[in-house]
Amino acid sequence: MNHSICGADRATHLKILFVALVMASVSVLGLSIGSSKPVDGERSIVLKAGRSITVTSSNVVVAR
Repeated sequence: MNHSICGADRATHLKILFVALVMASVSVLGLSIGSSKPVDGERSIVLKAGRSITVTSSNVVVAR
């Protein structure tokens, strides 16, 4: 087993390269799925904030 990258053989370098490429492709795939925009005809949900409330130290909620 190689404990240093400097003394590693060719097979170890290829394993590291393969794992790095797999992780990069997974991250690119995750980013592309997560940042998808709505397609024509689809609507996105918009949530609006309601009234603000203040919680006091006596655990009583005061609505403003």
